[in-house]
Amino acid sequence: MHKHNKLRAERKSWALDQAEIAALIGISPGSLHKFERAHRRPGTLEVAIGLELALGKSLAELYPRLAGAMANRIAHNAGDLSARLEFRTGPVAERKREFLGELAERLHNALEA
Repeated sequence: MHKHNKLRAERKSWALDQAEIAALIGISPGSLHKFERAHRRPGTLEVAIGLELALGKSLAELYPRLAGAMANRIAHNAGDLSARLEFRTGPVAERKREFLGELAERLHNALEA
């Protein structure tokens, strides 16, 4: 398995070659090779969703290091939002706090995966 992502391992688990998966998604085998080797990331949302749908794994599962880095960034920025809400009251502030609580749980689960 490549240390940056799990694309190659997942593709091989289905006994598919790069040309076959690339054809399903509508990209070149060379592009898929670059994605698998972490020389490039999918450049469009369509390609990212195509990888997810074709391989049956979420983007976070296919790119665990990137997902972990993003989870850490979001957690840090959520702390800033939480601090801004500290002295606010009312239904809007409460709804935002509820969101932050659920976000913290999602991030915790993502980082443990």
